[in-house]
Amino acid sequence: MAAALYGILLILALYVPVVSIVSVWFLPLPFIVYIIRNGTRSALPLWGCGMAIGLLFGSIWGLFFSLLFASGGTVAGILYRQKRPAFGILLGGALTYTAGVILVYILTIVIWDLNLINQTVETMRQAMRDSQSLLHTMGGGSQRNLEMFEQQLALYRYLAPALLAFAGATYALITQLAATPVLRKIGLGDHVLPWKPFREWQFPKSFLWYYLIILIIGFFHGFEAGSVGSIVYYNLLVVLQVVMFIQGLSFVFFYMHLRKWSKGLKGLTLILLVLLSVATGMIFRLVGVIDLGFQMRDRLRSS
Repeated sequence: MAAALYGILLILALYVPVVSIVSVWFLPLPFIVYIIRNGTRSALPLWGCGMAIGLLFGSIWGLFFSLLFASGGTVAGILYRQKRPAFGILLGGALTYTAGVILVYILTIVIWDLNLINQTVETMRQAMRDSQSLLHTMGGGSQRNLEMFEQQLALYRYLAPALLAFAGATYALITQLAATPVLRKIGLGDHVLPWKPFREWQFPKSFLWYYLIILIIGFFHGFEAGSVGSIVYYNLLVVLQVVMFIQGLSFVFFYMHLRKWSKGLKGLTLILLVLLSVATGMIFRLVGVIDLGFQMRDRLRSS
């Protein structure tokens, strides 16, 4: 029944355009429910069925989809069965989906010599050139706009691994949010632990050391533009900067709660932070570093 349900969801995701927008978020759910009910050892047969169904109904692309969703659903199901915290399930799912997306990306290059990122960049470049040509004939457009767009495309290609990581984390979050009400509805709610408030979100202290090491490497080592080392360095830097930003923003919410600010003042502060996020990004990263490094929340609680 779990395999049949997965097959139906996969067909909807592959062949029904409008319904696929919703069904794609529930593809890992049959694996999650089955593993919660039947244990970790039962994951392998269902995983194999998922691969066969993907190959049968979607050819090689269906197999790749199944590899991605079955792996993520299996990991999430194991974590749910162990009654792990919601943030731990999100982290496990994000790592699994990110690894799956990168693996599928590599397989498309190896098997078909098809680089999806390069193809997307070329499609966007051609669309931009066509629009610029149209605007030029109508008396508008400029060469400067085209140059700025080319720089953005180069940056997109450069930071593709980080973008894939964010895509995996986003998919893990949305599928987790979609699975939570379903699990509670079918009587598995005791495996769903509530989310901690955002003000209590904290990353492991090891992330601080990773961030500091990356900063030190960048300070003492100059990377050649476009080299493998520079791509790895800047993608890791972007990911860790986002982690420190979230850590710092969470600390701000913790401080507002500790000082018992009113909801109106909290809302106004949040709006200002969003509007000034570009300017305050470095400040929040610094706050995140201080919070992780000096255990500021514990110090504030004790005082």
